[in-house]
Amino acid sequence: MTESEDVQGHKHINNRMLKAGEVLFAEGDPSNSIFIVQMGSIKVSRIHHNKRLN
Repeated sequence: MTESEDVQGHKHINNRMLKAGEVLFAEGDPSNSIFIVQMGSIKVSRIHHNKRLN
């Protein structure tokens, strides 16, 4: 099994490494992906009137 087939045999998996504070996706982005966190954590927040809500 190759690294690109390690999640239930799917061949169209792209690995991404993010740095602290980097945005994975924004509200309104097309929802054509699923994200699996293999290591670390993700903080989900939203911006309302130019202020980040957690």
